[in-house]
Amino acid sequence: MMKKVLGIDGSTTTTGYAICRHYKDKRKRIESFGDIKAKEKFKALHKSGNQKVTPEELRWRSEYTINMLVEIIETGKFDRVVIEDTYASKDPKAYKWLCRIQGAVISKCLEKNIPVTLVMPSKWRKFCGIKQRDGKKALKRKELKTNDVDYVNKEFGLNLQYKENDKANAICLAMYEIND
Repeated sequence: MMKKVLGIDGSTTTTGYAICRHYKDKRKRIESFGDIKAKEKFKALHKSGNQKVTPEELRWRSEYTINMLVEIIETGKFDRVVIEDTYASKDPKAYKWLCRIQGAVISKCLEKNIPVTLVMPSKWRKFCGIKQRDGKKALKRKELKTNDVDYVNKEFGLNLQYKENDKANAICLAMYEIND
């Protein structure tokens, strides 16, 4: 039996997604991957690059992302969906909207009877063997994202750039779920 998994790295700026398959003979294949660039979609709302994101813009970004993810789920015929779990960050407003994106995805999956798994970044990184610490010191976000992209490029023969870390994370999430 083949398993088709959707991995989602949710964000209010750029959400990564990956569709991966696991075949009976243990082969794993990335079918497709991409990103939903909600921030770019609504950047015209800002007159200057350093203006704070308004609650209205966060809502628009989140709704756009939700609609795109729902469309992917509706058309994908997935056996499982895995989402990077949310965690309280420095920006409580963004955290709130990430939870709404996550909730909408879970709701759509329940409607379609698709099992959903939530996975913390440290768990899927550990599974993939991605370095997260330098001795006792945790690596900074930028170093982690670089390690994620390097892992996916090496493991799957891709040529992703650092700015495509959302895609890399979604691929890692899908591969984690395939092996669960």
